[in-house]
Amino acid sequence: MVRSRDVLTRVSQGVVFALAVSAPLGSYASGFQAFGLSIFLFRLAVLGALPLAVATAGRHSKRLARPILGLMLVVAVWWLVGAAGFQWWSLGTETGLKSLAAVGFGLALLVLVWLLPCEWEQIGDALVTGWQVGFMITSLVAFWEVVFMRHLPGYLMDTAPAYFLDNRFAMSTLGNPNNYGAYLLYVLAILLAGAVSTTSPRARILHYLGVGLTVGLLVMSGARVALLGCVVEVAVLVAVSARRQRGRVALLVLLLAGVAYVVVVNWGGYALAKLGTLVSGFSSQGSLQVRLNLALNGAYLSFQHFGLGVGPGGFGPSVASGTVPFNTFGFVDPHSFFTEVGSEYGVFSLAGFLLWLVGLLRLTVRRVGFDGTTPSAAKRWRLMLLLGLTAYVFAVFENSTYMSESTNWAFLTTLAVFACSLKAEAKRTEAKGHRSASRLRVPASSESGLESDDTVTRGRQADRFAAGSKVVPMKES
Repeated sequence: MVRSRDVLTRVSQGVVFALAVSAPLGSYASGFQAFGLSIFLFRLAVLGALPLAVATAGRHSKRLARPILGLMLVVAVWWLVGAAGFQWWSLGTETGLKSLAAVGFGLALLVLVWLLPCEWEQIGDALVTGWQVGFMITSLVAFWEVVFMRHLPGYLMDTAPAYFLDNRFAMSTLGNPNNYGAYLLYVLAILLAGAVSTTSPRARILHYLGVGLTVGLLVMSGARVALLGCVVEVAVLVAVSARRQRGRVALLVLLLAGVAYVVVVNWGGYALAKLGTLVSGFSSQGSLQVRLNLALNGAYLSFQHFGLGVGPGGFGPSVASGTVPFNTFGFVDPHSFFTEVGSEYGVFSLAGFLLWLVGLLRLTVRRVGFDGTTPSAAKRWRLMLLLGLTAYVFAVFENSTYMSESTNWAFLTTLAVFACSLKAEAKRTEAKGHRSASRLRVPASSESGLESDDTVTRGRQADRFAAGSKVVPMKES
C-alpha cells in the first residue's frame, strides 16, 4: 500500500513537471489541429493526465482549500458555461470558440491539480522544477536568436515588417517578444524566491546564475512592461526580506544591475529604442494613449448585455466596428488580460477573478505559525506567492490577447498551488504548536499537584508532632 502510494505521488509529480515544462513551448512541441483548435503537447498532457487523476482521486484526497482554488474553479466554470450560453451574440464566432476552448483547458488543468493523489507541497516542488527546466530549454532558443539573429517560424515572422526583423531581440518559443517577457517575469519570481530561501550554497549559486540570465534575456526581449515589472519585483523582494537575508538580496541587486548594464551597452539597441518610445507614449496616438483607450473601451463593453460583456472573442470585432466611444487608431486587441476578461466575459467574471487574486494577496500578509514563529517552508511559499502575484500584475499587460496562452493558465494554477501549500504548511505548524503546548501544560499541572499533596501531608505530621502523637515517617517514592 505504501509502495503504491509512493508510485502515485511520483507519477503525479511527473505530470505537473511535464505541464510546467511544456507550457512555454506552445505549438512548437508537436501537436495537431482538431476542429480548428491547436492540440499541442501542453494540452495533450492535460487531456491525458485528467482521466488518471479522476481514477486515482479516491486513493488520496486533498481538501479543496477555499477560497484559494475553489473560487478560481467557480470563476472558470462561469467563464466556460456562462460564455457558452451567450456566445450567440458574440461578433467573433471563430475567435470566441478558441477562447472558450482555452478556458476549458484551463479549467481542466485546475481540476487535474486538485485531484492528483499527492500533497500540495509535492505538487508545488514539481511545478517549481518544471518552470526552471522549461526556462533552460527556452533560453537555448533565445541564445540562438540573439547570436544568429534568426527566429522560429510563426505569425510574427510572417506579418512583421522587414525593419523590425533587422533588430537583435529574443522571443524564444513564445511567439513574440512581449509574450516572452511576460514568461520571464514568472521565472524571475520563482528564481528570486529560491535564491533567497535556499540553504544550499550550490543551489544558491545556480539560482543567482538563473536570475542573471533571466534579466539579460528580459532586456533582449525589449518588453517594456515586463522590464518595469522586473524592477518592481526586486523592490518587493528588498522590502520584505528579513535582516539575515539582506546580504543575499544586496548581492542579487548588484548582480542584476551589472547584468542589465552589460547587456544594454553591448546588445540592447532594440530595448533602448522601445524604451525611448515611452517619451511620446501619451501623445495623441502614442502607445500609452492607445492602451488607455483600449482599457476604457473594455470597461464600456463589459457592461453590455446586462454586465455579461460582448461574448468570447467579441472585443476585436466590437472595436473594429466603431461602436466603442474611444478611438484606438487601428488597434483592436485588448492588450490587457483584465480588459479581455471584463469585455468578453462580463463585469461579474472580472470581479470574481480580481477577488480571487486579492484572496491570494491576503494570504501573503497573514500571520503564519505558532507563537509568532514562521517555519522556513511557509516563508518560501509566501515569498514565491507574493513575487508571483507581482509578476502576474505586470505580465497581463504585455500581450495583445492572453486568454489562449498556456503560460497564463499554467502560472495561474501555480499561484493556486503556492497558496494551497502555504495554507497547508500553516495548518501543520499550528497543529504542531498546539500539541507541543498541550504536552508542556500536562506535566506542569501534574507536578503542581504532587507538590500540593506533599505539602498537605507534611503539615498534618507537624500538627501530630506538636500534639505529642507518634509521627509516621513518609515513604520515599
